[in-house]
Amino acid sequence: MSQLKRFAAIGECMIEMSHLDANTCHLAYAGDTYNVAIYCARASDSKQLSVEYVTALGMDPYSDAMLEAWHEEGIESSLVRRLDDRMPGLYLIRTDEQGERRFFYYRSQAAARDVFKGSEGARVLAQLSEFDGLYFSGISIAILDEESRQQFFMALEVIRKQGTLICFDSNYRPSLWKSADEAREVTTQFLSVVDIALPSFDDEHDLFGDNDYKTIAKRAHDAGVKEVVVKRGGQGYFLSGPDATKWVALPPSEKIIDTTAAGDSFNGTYLAARLQDVNPEEAATRACEVSMKVIAYPGAIIPKDRYFREESSTVGLLDDIPKNMPALMRSNEIQDRVEDVGFDWEHVEQIIEKLKEEVAEFEIEVEADNREAMLDELGDILFTTVNIARRVGVDPEQALRFSNDKFTRRFHFLEQASTELKRPLDKMSFEEKLVLWKEAKLKNDQKKS
Repeated sequence: MSQLKRFAAIGECMIEMSHLDANTCHLAYAGDTYNVAIYCARASDSKQLSVEYVTALGMDPYSDAMLEAWHEEGIESSLVRRLDDRMPGLYLIRTDEQGERRFFYYRSQAAARDVFKGSEGARVLAQLSEFDGLYFSGISIAILDEESRQQFFMALEVIRKQGTLICFDSNYRPSLWKSADEAREVTTQFLSVVDIALPSFDDEHDLFGDNDYKTIAKRAHDAGVKEVVVKRGGQGYFLSGPDATKWVALPPSEKIIDTTAAGDSFNGTYLAARLQDVNPEEAATRACEVSMKVIAYPGAIIPKDRYFREESSTVGLLDDIPKNMPALMRSNEIQDRVEDVGFDWEHVEQIIEKLKEEVAEFEIEVEADNREAMLDELGDILFTTVNIARRVGVDPEQALRFSNDKFTRRFHFLEQASTELKRPLDKMSFEEKLVLWKEAKLKNDQKKS
């Protein structure tokens, strides 16, 4: 029986707040190295490989919740420091009307920045030698001050000589560095203690100006890296090592929703395979399969049920969609998924006809004053409307928000007209209000043109 190996990812896990609408956010936990730890744990046989996360957290409820989430994923936390005067970093995600995601970070006082400081930090560094594999990223070292960074580097020098496999992804984020020159200098320095490098082409191009994957791999090899996988998004990857040097092109993805954790899921799966003695080519194949699954789902961490669906026939296609998700969003996700297995109308015109049927059925229940049936039929109308919006590429949440704002503007016109006429709205007849409403619509349309 093979001996249990230990792997640790080092870095920062943050509180993620993603906007569902202007005033409502969904709370989660994410971070590049944390994502890697998650996918490494999921891809590992717990009898062969244990996975830990190394960072610093606060003593607050959010830090407690983070630890609980990690433990549920089978990630150990023996080297997580808890600091009284610090909290985890925070970032918010806001999506604009064009669907582009913008990130807003609040991390300058994050606990993870102090993970290697003081006597407790020295203890953490010393205990890293107990692991068979370590993973860190450019973000892991960018958030450290100069003293902590150099202490980490010197520890890795010693640990690597003792046989621990050191793994790294440059993951270049310009805002975390004083300058590009500093980022290049530090990244090059740390490459000298790395065994497996997993850079993305875009990061290396932005940081070093490289225009081809062979140049990226050569620079890593020249620094002493034995094994390199250069990831290039959906195009493919370049594998370069002692036993194989090849470019592998990927087929087009059938569905792309969120590429946030494409690279992290690749890295975690690849390293899990390599630490369980899988060869680089097979490890990369497995990593690509997971990455393709991850990008077809919103968010960095896909639910465990969705991740393991192919291995578990008892899990339903819709079982992992949160019931507390906003209703329009949940309806959209439900119908997205059933369309993937061919359960949807072929043409949008058929769905529009279905909507007419639902409205007719609702009218019957209204006439009968059947409250329970009205609730059911009105729900069908809304559900079908979401499907129409989805099929024509319109965000139903955005469409409804637009109509709410439009109605509000027009009603403001009624209120203003009421004031000018010195006649309260509640004293006007409905017909009089309709005349003003038509005038409001006309003025609104003229402003748009």
